[in-house]
Amino acid sequence: MNHLQKLLQAHEHLLSVSKEKTEIIKAGEVERLSNILMEERMHVQTIEQVEKKRLQVTNELYDQLQIKSKNPSLNELVTYIENDAEKTALLEDMTKLIDIITALKANESLNKQLIEQSMQFIQLSLHMMEPSMDRMNYGGEKQTSTHQTKRSMFDSKA
Repeated sequence: MNHLQKLLQAHEHLLSVSKEKTEIIKAGEVERLSNILMEERMHVQTIEQVEKKRLQVTNELYDQLQIKSKNPSLNELVTYIENDAEKTALLEDMTKLIDIITALKANESLNKQLIEQSMQFIQLSLHMMEPSMDRMNYGGEKQTSTHQTKRSMFDSKA
């Protein structure tokens, strides 16, 4: 299995975890969310390692083919592949990877929105539970300013 296919597989697992995280967020299961975040972190670390190795292999291919480039990439490397079957396979894998990353970004955007909505709901709930100054009066009805007589601190008749 080449490094691009490993990268594809790792991203597919991460997408699966992301979808599971969506369901956990919807259900409001905080403890499971903590566990899935740890699992997600492990998948991201795996992706980083595989991507690092893929980049190293790409750079080695550039050296072997004696290609001079400031920014070696698979897109550029495809143009140098002469075997049509290899070129087609590489392009298909690259397309799959782009599709998976796009789906992952969309799902993570949904997760972000769900979490933001949950936080807004929590803030609203906390705000509604805060005691207001009107409810903190222990007496009967609140006196309005029209019923109160205004007195000065100093009596002018004295």
